[in-house]
Amino acid sequence: MEPEELRDLVLKKGCFSPKENERIYNLYFARWMDQHRPLFKRFKISTNERCLDIGCSYGMNLVHFNKSSVGLEHEDKIIKFVRGLGLNVTKTNLEVGLGLEPKEKFELLWATDILVHLTSPYLFLLKCREHMGDDSRLVVQIPQYTPLINQSVKPTYKSITHYYAFNRPTLAYLLKAAGYEILDSCGYVRSLPHLANALCDPFLKEFGPNIWFLAKKGPKPTYASKQKTLVGMEVEYE
Repeated sequence: MEPEELRDLVLKKGCFSPKENERIYNLYFARWMDQHRPLFKRFKISTNERCLDIGCSYGMNLVHFNKSSVGLEHEDKIIKFVRGLGLNVTKTNLEVGLGLEPKEKFELLWATDILVHLTSPYLFLLKCREHMGDDSRLVVQIPQYTPLINQSVKPTYKSITHYYAFNRPTLAYLLKAAGYEILDSCGYVRSLPHLANALCDPFLKEFGPNIWFLAKKGPKPTYASKQKTLVGMEVEYE
């Protein structure tokens, strides 16, 4: 979608006041694709793919994908805004499931800034597997805890809604334990110029403020075929 077309969509179809619609556009939509285009290129992500955008917020990522894509969100006023843009969004509580029809598949699952907010990120990753085919891919991003970031000055991983602190090795371990094969990882920083990201990636991947992973379904976790969680959610290992 061209920038002017996207701006018109948000300002005219957003369900809030004109001033609030413009604020949301400027804050979330205006630079989204420019900021993420190098990441899409590196991970070979096509906007023609059917995407499951988990925690889609105002739809700034979802709006660029195939029309059959689906967003997951829990806040009613945000869901109203996203639906006003003509996007498909489902209300769900990720703590108990994804809220989708069983076996519904997507080519790309996008889960950024999600895992640190969940009480059970491992079970969440297991549920994601149920909606992936053999060629599907999962994009995961989280704020990273590293010893080189002065956490007293910029505690990137700290928040009252963050329950876990990850770095590259620990997130890689979690993905593999949940039955994923890691295809790529990087330390891409949205606010940095593209060239700086490219040159500094080996350093950013280990010590930068966030970490990105691209993964696909790997071997099934070597546990029982089914387990029942404390919240009563049954998880099948596919």
